Amino acid sequence: MKRYLIIVMMIYTILHLSADQSDDSKFKMKFRGMVEIGAGYYFDEWQGNENDRIGDFLYQQKDMTNTGDPQNGSHNDNVGRLLGGWGGIEVGIFSQFSMIAPFLTADNSLFSGNNIRVNLNTKINPAAIGIGMDFVITPVAFYYFSFGFNINGGWGIPGMCNGLARNIKGEPEGYGFMGPLVEISFENVLQFDASYLMPEKFKRWTHIIFLSSALFKYKALASINENEPFYYENDIGENLNGWEFNSTFILGYKIPVIEDDIGENGRFLKFNNDNFAITMVMMVTIEQLRLTHNSDSTISNKGWGSDFVNVRFGPVINFDLPRNFFTLIQFQFANDKRYTEDTFGNKFYQDRVYEDYFLYFRRIGMMFGWRF
Repeated sequence: MKRYLIIVMMIYTILHLSADQSDDSKFKMKFRGMVEIGAGYYFDEWQGNENDRIGDFLYQQKDMTNTGDPQNGSHNDNVGRLLGGWGGIEVGIFSQFSMIAPFLTADNSLFSGNNIRVNLNTKINPAAIGIGMDFVITPVAFYYFSFGFNINGGWGIPGMCNGLARNIKGEPEGYGFMGPLVEISFENVLQFDASYLMPEKFKRWTHIIFLSSALFKYKALASINENEPFYYENDIGENLNGWEFNSTFILGYKIPVIEDDIGENGRFLKFNNDNFAITMVMMVTIEQLRLTHNSDSTISNKGWGSDFVNVRFGPVINFDLPRNFFTLIQFQFANDKRYTEDTFGNKFYQDRVYEDYFLYFRRIGMMFGWRF
């Protein structure tokens, strides 16, 4: 769910690059906020063999333990695992409060909006909670960089999810509260809206947008060492302490149905606007590319794939609604590791051997929120 918040903020920022600023408003500190409720459905991740994701085994469990696979055809760890099911549902509530101050502004279209932004962020979902702060510096209209931190904690719900837990050979350790999980991040973002360069009479219909970001993140679960894997927010338990790289690419188009951005540059947003716009983008992300643990068990050495590149891609549709409400719909595809036939049933991911990759439909996500 964290990714939805990033998507919304990126789209919102890039679409307001060309907003007009009055001489009075551009020197004032601004205050902004956002509250969001997000939900998503994840299709079951077979984690190793795409052929069993369809047909007879879709939405059904396949027993690859010693009981269901007594000949050890798909596992060689003498334990095995159960695969399949109905996938998972993810829900969460996010909030952000921002203080924005002018910084090195000039009477030039590229520098008139220069600012420093301080974001206070919170999130909560059924299995985790987090709080953090970001500092964002925009020295020129088409570029900004940020640095920040988050402190997270999590707990488990038996039989349902694991917010934060050690991965002990494929099993989460306990269901009590665990933490803190500290995340420190540094990000560079290039952003562009073609309407920014157009004459006034063409601006409305030339919102072709582009964004590219590079994010370096360090995360550390304080209660374990860097070689111990852990589960976080009910994922597949392949997290490790250390540095990782994430990147996002967005290309899209905004259709302004009703334009009403009066008050956008005021100290607080105008609440009674009639603004309505549709933004459609194609988004590609690289997620959790390990830097610290990249060479632990590489593909070329017939390992489990510590250097595997996780790619997510798909369309995102964002609706800006009157009264500062918005909603977002995302359809996401992804790649995944396919393991060898004799190891993809092993319970612990580090006991499997990478063979190839495959593509699949990963999730459908929705978000509804309000800016203030």
